[in-house]
Amino acid sequence: PVAAPPLPTVRPAAVRRPWVAIAGIAAALILAVALGFAAAAVRSPADELEAEVAALQETTEATLRLQAIPDTERVALVSTDAGAASTGDLLFSRSSGELLVVASGLAPLEPGDEYLCWVEVNGERRRMGEMYPGGDLQSWAGTVEGLADLPPDAVFGVSLVPEGAASGTPVLTGSL
Repeated sequence: PVAAPPLPTVRPAAVRRPWVAIAGIAAALILAVALGFAAAAVRSPADELEAEVAALQETTEATLRLQAIPDTERVALVSTDAGAASTGDLLFSRSSGELLVVASGLAPLEPGDEYLCWVEVNGERRRMGEMYPGGDLQSWAGTVEGLADLPPDAVFGVSLVPEGAASGTPVLTGSL
């Protein structure tokens, strides 16, 4: 007769070695971290919504701050394309140096592109910052040096540019 294979030995949980449990936990943590990094590379709809809410909150707070400053000026930004429905507003205070740009109706961005805010004085453009989406709005708020010294012919604008570029095609402009 053929001998039956031996039955596996089953150890009670209390007898297992602690290093086995620790190794299992470590492996699970390594897997969780790796999956977390992979998931971070792709933004989820919840992450996009959170970013939009944050952009809208920053825009609202900047608007309220600027409206409380007596020397705040407004510049209407108009589309450079006669058929486009995009518009924008720029608020800035010469005394505080704070500036807010808000635009709506801009074309959706292609991957690798951004909307860049700038000011042009004497034919020279100076980058101020890139806009952030907040639903149908794009906005940028920040402090800009030199606002107190802007001449009456300064031009503000928004351009569509490849990410990180210094200039591109203007889509909105407005003068003091």
